Amino acid sequence: MREYLSEYKITWGEISPSFQKILQQLEAFIIDNKNKLEKERDNRITSFNSLDTTIRDLQKYDFKENYDGYTAQCKALNSKNHATYWADIFQQIRFTTNSTDFQTEKDMGIDMKTIFDTWYRYAHYDTAAIRDHLDHTNWLGYNYNVQNDKSWGDQAPYLNRSNVVAGFNSGFGWGYNATEETIRAYGDNMSAVGFISPFIETHDWRLKTLVDVGWDDDNLMIIVGFTKDNAGVEHTLSLVRGAGNIGWASDDTFFFWGLIYDMCNPTQYIITDLSSVIGHSPQPTNYNGKNSHTYCYMQAQRTGTHYEFQTTQFNRSPTGDMYFDPKYKFTFDFPSSNPGWPNDMYKNMKKMCTKPSNVGFGSRSGEPSFKVLEAKEIFQDEIMNAEDGKVYKYDWNSKTWYPIGSIIDSIKPRTIIYNKTTKHLYWYLGADNYEELRF
Repeated sequence: MREYLSEYKITWGEISPSFQKILQQLEAFIIDNKNKLEKERDNRITSFNSLDTTIRDLQKYDFKENYDGYTAQCKALNSKNHATYWADIFQQIRFTTNSTDFQTEKDMGIDMKTIFDTWYRYAHYDTAAIRDHLDHTNWLGYNYNVQNDKSWGDQAPYLNRSNVVAGFNSGFGWGYNATEETIRAYGDNMSAVGFISPFIETHDWRLKTLVDVGWDDDNLMIIVGFTKDNAGVEHTLSLVRGAGNIGWASDDTFFFWGLIYDMCNPTQYIITDLSSVIGHSPQPTNYNGKNSHTYCYMQAQRTGTHYEFQTTQFNRSPTGDMYFDPKYKFTFDFPSSNPGWPNDMYKNMKKMCTKPSNVGFGSRSGEPSFKVLEAKEIFQDEIMNAEDGKVYKYDWNSKTWYPIGSIIDSIKPRTIIYNKTTKHLYWYLGADNYEELRF
């Protein structure tokens, strides 16, 4: 066979130039693929080694949650202390990159009129809840089938927001005062009534209000949680203030300061009662009939499942000696297990306190007025302007925007930002390093 085959052996020189070229191309192709395969093999080895290192590194992390029951969009890793934490990497922020968008954001409505026109209105009433725990006299409530009482809530078919006084045309319901920038209750109703914000997509916010109890001595609230159960029943968590000392022989209202679940619902439950600590108003509230004014400040702040509440003593002047006295401050932390509450209450509380929730303000009885002084993260009253790297905050009193800090201290690197107004999406890496994402 070898002798047979040797008859057909040829040298390289005997091959035609065109066939030589084909063989050279084939050889180059084989060598190139050999190099690629070797490189891929090395990359795979490096990748596996890196993955092994990552797994070994993750084994060092503590994967315990920062808050029991507290959730966010995802878990993030802190490589410095080998720990995990909840993080919101997709955020809706008023983030602008040019003067036109910055001005557009500044022109957006943030005022009491916006609240009056757009926030949901609720009305809750239960005789025993009021009579036994809140008020000596003003507990004879209204029938929700009666026009007057329906004028307080959005369930009212009579609601007409174009009127100065929304609701039944007798002047019974909520009214907006453009001069004072306040929302006022007209009509001495007995129910817990108020305004509920659109849904807030954050666990962290602060709401501060200036309230005027007017000529009466009844309850004023900041709603720190709002939800509906599977049956559609509304539930609230309310920070409650009361004046008392209307000027008669005894107080009508006798709940002055605390935290109440489902205020004025049959399922009402008083979580905290500091009425004996703060007492009633130092001065009688009804000192000048319908022209009386008695003010106080209220503030609620939420951070995760932790809440801090503050108030001032009542004063006849909104600029008088009204400061947050530390002895009136109290906190609330949502418990990791049921402390003995009714099961449905714990379920509703968990929904309001471990997830983002609506907030608001309201009153029970009397004709009080409200003015929002600060609404951090509720109205998104901060604009982050990438042109100068500053964060601007809205001042409710002067109606102006002023710088309060820098963007790099406010947004974590590697955050996806969406501006709802401009419809722009950004990938933020820190400092002035960002990129608009287009699809």
